[in-house]
Formats: sequence, structure tokens, C-alpha cells
Amino acid sequence: EQGHDVLFVETGNFLGTHLMQLLRGPGRRSMARRLFTGEQVAPRVTVRKALKILPWGQRYRISGLVNARASGWLVARVARRLRSPRVTWLYDPTATWAIGRTGDSFAVYDCVDAYQEQASGDRNRRIVADGDLRAARMSRLVFTTSGPLYERHSQANPRTHLVRNVGDFDHFAPGVDRNLAPSDLRRLARPVIGFAGNFLPGKVDLDLVDGLAA
Repeated sequence: EQGHDVLFVETGNFLGTHLMQLLRGPGRRSMARRLFTGEQVAPRVTVRKALKILPWGQRYRISGLVNARASGWLVARVARRLRSPRVTWLYDPTATWAIGRTGDSFAVYDCVDAYQEQASGDRNRRIVADGDLRAARMSRLVFTTSGPLYERHSQANPRTHLVRNVGDFDHFAPGVDRNLAPSDLRRLARPVIGFAGNFLPGKVDLDLVDGLAA
């Protein structure tokens, strides 16, 4: 909205997984664009896929290193189209390979979770924890969403700031208007609790939700 171009790099799955989706899955045109040319998802916002050409990149360091080199090459090539000054903004702590590859003026690490707590297995957890610390040290600024994250990262980077999670009140406020709800939801007994987010065991206490429902 302020006139900046954004290159959003999705650092998710192994390349082979994406190629399988190209062959058999829905949304293959979108996937092809994100892999090969970039997909414009909004004005001035382009999405590309990182080049994770080897599997198990967050389990084996050699795979992670190869993927980092390939993804860094891709980002460096694509980012030449962006105007200066450029800022590298990290959410993925294992994506420090992007810092310095865009001709960036500086990097920001936006730490919104204790990522290593969501990692599966000790090996993965160590790699994510190492990346988390490296991202804090390599960035000019660090933003954290909770007190414990702030305390941890401020030891690695004195330019760490606590910026708590918020909600878009104007967007969610109409949800309390029963007249806007589908008929089956309008018939539910009060109180009704709404939830927006990833409904996964690693992020939500499902036993607590079950207890509340009971």
C-alpha cells in the first residue's frame, strides 16, 4: 500500500513434493507459476518457491546446506528486479541463507513462535534452534511476540523488541452478530466461542477444547 514491491519466498516442502502436486493435484497452474516464474497474488506482491532440491533439509545438515545454496541463488537472481533499498524480512529461522543475497540494506527477524518446540525429533529441533539463534544475531532488528521470546533473543541481539500478537478487530467484530451466521450456527446454544488459526495438535490444546465443549 506504500508503494513497495514484495517478493514472498515460500520455504516449505521438498521440490519433489511440489512436482507431484503439478502432476496430480489441484491448483497446478498456481504451483507452476510459483516454481518457475513467480505468481502475482496481489498488486506488487509476487510469490516464489524456495529451491529445496534435496529432501530432509531440516533433518540433515548437508541437505540443508545444498538447499540453502540453491534457494540463495534463486533469491539473488529474482531480487535484482526489486528497487533499492531492500529489506530481508525473515519468519523462517532456517532461511538465514537469504540475508545478504538480495542486495539488502539490512535484515529483520520476526520471531512469532518458539519454532523449535514445533519441530519433530531431536535432530530437527537442534537445527531449528541453531537457526533461530543465528537469525537473531544476523539481523539488525528482532521482533518477538511474547515475554520469553523477548528475553531469549535480547541476549543475542540488543535491538530486540516485544510486539505482541493482535487481532484485526474490524474484521472479526461482525462475528458476534448472530444474524450474519449460517442457520445451523444460529441454532447453537450460547455461549459460542470462535477460533481463527491453525487447528493443529502442536498449536492448540485439543483436550482443553474438548473439556470446554463438554
